[in-house]
Amino acid sequence: MSFAVTVVVDLDDGPVEPEWLASLRREFADVSGFLALSADGSRPGVSTHAEAADAPVLARAQYVWFLTPGARPGPESLPRLIEALNSAESLGAVGPTLTTGEPGRQTLVSAGVTTTPEGLRVNPVAPGETDAGQYDRRQDVLAVDVPGLLVPAEVVRSIGVPSPALAPAYRGIEYCRRIRAAGRRVELVPAAAVHVPAAHPYRSSARPLVSAQALRDEHRYRLALAPRTQATWTLLRLGGLALLAALGYLLANAPRRALWSLRALAALPADSRATARLRRTRSGRDASAVMYATRHALDIARRELRDEDDRPAPENERTGGGLETRGEVARFSRLEVTGRRSLLLHPLTAVLVATLLASGLMLHSLVGPGALVGGALPRVDVGPAAVLDRILTPVDRVGLGEGHAADPVLTVLGLASLLVLGDLDLLLRVLWFAAMPGSALIMYLCAGRIAPPAGIRGVLALIWACSPALLVSLLEGRFGTVLAWLCAPVACWALERAVRLRRATAAAGAGLAIAVVLAGSPFLIAPVLLGLLVLLGVLRRPGLVWTVLPTLGLLLPWLPGALRHLDVLLANPGRALDYATPVSYQLALGYPSRPESALLDRLLPDGLTPWILLVLMLPLLVAGALALTRVRNSLGLLLASTALYCAGLAGGIVQSALEAGLTPDRLVASFTGDSLVLMGLGAVGLTAGALWPADPDRASRLRSVTLRVLVPASALLVLGVFTAQGLLGGLAVGRAADPVLPAFATERATGPLGQRTLVLDTRDGQLYGTLAGAGTGTVLTDSALHHASRITGGPFDRRPAALDDADTALATAIGSLTAGDGSDARPALRSLGVGFVVVSASADESLGRDLAVSTGLTRLGDSAQGRLWQVEPDGAPISFASLHSPDGTVEAVEVRDGAFTVPAGAEGRTLVLAERTGLTSARLDGGALEPAPGSDWRTSYAVPAAGGSGTLEDRTAGHTALVIVGAAVLALAVLTALPFGRSDTRVRTAGSRAVTPGRTADGRGRARAAAPAGGTADTEDDA
Repeated sequence: MSFAVTVVVDLDDGPVEPEWLASLRREFADVSGFLALSADGSRPGVSTHAEAADAPVLARAQYVWFLTPGARPGPESLPRLIEALNSAESLGAVGPTLTTGEPGRQTLVSAGVTTTPEGLRVNPVAPGETDAGQYDRRQDVLAVDVPGLLVPAEVVRSIGVPSPALAPAYRGIEYCRRIRAAGRRVELVPAAAVHVPAAHPYRSSARPLVSAQALRDEHRYRLALAPRTQATWTLLRLGGLALLAALGYLLANAPRRALWSLRALAALPADSRATARLRRTRSGRDASAVMYATRHALDIARRELRDEDDRPAPENERTGGGLETRGEVARFSRLEVTGRRSLLLHPLTAVLVATLLASGLMLHSLVGPGALVGGALPRVDVGPAAVLDRILTPVDRVGLGEGHAADPVLTVLGLASLLVLGDLDLLLRVLWFAAMPGSALIMYLCAGRIAPPAGIRGVLALIWACSPALLVSLLEGRFGTVLAWLCAPVACWALERAVRLRRATAAAGAGLAIAVVLAGSPFLIAPVLLGLLVLLGVLRRPGLVWTVLPTLGLLLPWLPGALRHLDVLLANPGRALDYATPVSYQLALGYPSRPESALLDRLLPDGLTPWILLVLMLPLLVAGALALTRVRNSLGLLLASTALYCAGLAGGIVQSALEAGLTPDRLVASFTGDSLVLMGLGAVGLTAGALWPADPDRASRLRSVTLRVLVPASALLVLGVFTAQGLLGGLAVGRAADPVLPAFATERATGPLGQRTLVLDTRDGQLYGTLAGAGTGTVLTDSALHHASRITGGPFDRRPAALDDADTALATAIGSLTAGDGSDARPALRSLGVGFVVVSASADESLGRDLAVSTGLTRLGDSAQGRLWQVEPDGAPISFASLHSPDGTVEAVEVRDGAFTVPAGAEGRTLVLAERTGLTSARLDGGALEPAPGSDWRTSYAVPAAGGSGTLEDRTAGHTALVIVGAAVLALAVLTALPFGRSDTRVRTAGSRAVTPGRTADGRGRARAAAPAGGTADTEDDA
């Protein structure tokens, strides 16, 4: 029986040879005509795609056979397709299998295709798969590709031809969707085969991207299927996804693919216009949804597309024998052999819910008005301009002033505060509430290198987020340790990546993360830098120097002071806060201080609470012991984890033994939580080694299940104890709505006179006096170098440093003021620039009575800060800067934004500043003033008789140069870490091994031979 078949060829896909058309007419007697299509319909004998349905040649045809230039149908392809199409009236299209390759070595290209519900192409045929009869059964499919597609002519006249606006990978899918929308079915005919020149146009939707056009092809198909009423929403959604993909590729050091995503984003309007005619007129339930592929099937297809031979083999790769367990299969092939979890049942979801709930309950008191303060946390309600000024100024305005640079952590906080428009207080609140869930999420993402299964990574994330060191730091306000805890997993992940890839970009990223960790935990500076230098010496890779340079750039302005006061390496950033030093076994279980809980003390007998808290951490020790005794383990992970754990424990013991923070005056707080950052990383690695890879024997599986239950349970119990402590027992950190000083004193302190306030308090029967001024109690006047300078003596002989002349003058003024004999302390107070005296509300009543009989003090009343007295000036107003004449008269000098004016007067006058000498320089009419001879502890300058306008400067050229150089190094590190301007692939050294899951004829994985040693170098995709 003869049929009339019209061959339709799209000339836009390539040139058509006359010999090819002649061969089709010779081989297939049913071919009765040809129809050439092109977007340019001006050529003779060529129709446009819009005119094809009305072409005269189609009016005489029974069937339309779509072919592409270069396609070679098999001898029996057309009869088989016609036979199949006539077998059922419901069929609207049939298609062949597509093959490629040389005769005798042909491989399958396509045997029916489908998509995910999101519209991403899924080709069930793996690259290189041969035809062994696995697709011989005719079956309904979602779609077939255009080459060889046979469609009844009446269907073509009704719905038109495939759209040229779509790529070959999606052209057949969209056309078959139109056929299905018309009420017809689509079927694959495996007995018919069509040879195509190349396979790559018909592969699955790849990730990572292979070209910019591939992403545009996906966009066009999804825009073509969008209902007209949802076109704008689809356009916005695709644009947002492309932007997020670009950011993800940048973070993955794949700039070329990021640029592709941005190009596809820019081309979305043009793609939307090109597919406007294909959009559906109505939306509703899609009957084809039952034939969609799952996202898991697409992931498998994408893994099959990658050149796995370029990836290094696992460290303990099997060299022979079958793969016995599901875990071994996953570790060997890197394929996920378990089913995909629902998002609600994902381990990370449970961890995030638990930590978010604990954060809300523990830290709920931090929500509300007022500045965060308390514990080791100073007030941070300062502006970004003040923070920048403190970074550029090598003067700490605490008390009478000291020549100390700002802590490196202030630079980190200042840069991070730019994300919240410079609001440090808001940044700290966000940091506090995000500390536990953020650390869990970061550890989950970074742990993929040591334990791929989601369940194990969830356990590791829970261990890290529920560590007692982090929880104690949150309760006590140790913001440096919290910062280090958040960034430590990133630093380890980035450092491993830098060593593995040997790239400057990866090394710079690792260096930036390490710099943040060391800024928050100064005790780690020496050991970490020493370890990095050893690593540089061993690997001898110049690019790895970027692991050190960001830290040096961040610490550069601070290093001169640190070298003069090495005790700063024992100081934790923030206010000095004493704590109960733990013993060694308590440190080994992860507690930075002696375990205690006010809540458990009420419920348990005396002395039992610490032991209960220690028992809760025993499963971690068991996990570490099992990791050390396992035979099947990663030696590199085991060595690194053991080294980190032992180094952290040794550091904590050293800090406890030095007892740097246990002086009666709370001068230095050597918080062992800094060392426990390393120990926590080691504990996470040992736990991962105990759980992964899975062993095949029953006893090992039972042990793994036991650990997976006990370790999370103990972590959750510890989290519950600390949450209850924060909820019921209160936090050291709180909110302070009142300023540091009374309103009147604050006005005078920030005004042109710059008057200070003397705050008196009694603790444990001792009298303490503190000079307070503008910025007192904030992060601007809190420096670790200040605390370190107050300590002297050998490592095991810690004692307070001797008082200098300035401190002696302050102590003398306090003694005269509180003597209770009615003596006049105003001269001493004037020399200190003190205009107000506050007696703290917690001070003894006798202190207030002593001040009441002092000469020259006027009681102003009570304030939130305590009882307030004003110093009555005996002559000129009390001020920070004063002009002293040879006859003994004193004049106040008003200073506004560092500028002052000196009137003309007699010779021999002196400008005196109520601060330690050497902190501030003075210039008058552009010339530097010379220090006055014979001055005391105060800064004094000789003033000429003519007077003039002058400025006070507390910045130095040397310190400013160090800040600029350090900032330049950090900026270069950031630019180096950005992946712009380099290739997305790296060269893998010869001799490394790789084992890849291939595909056999039945679609099952098979192992390829390992690459021989000394073979040619190949590349690995790094995205």
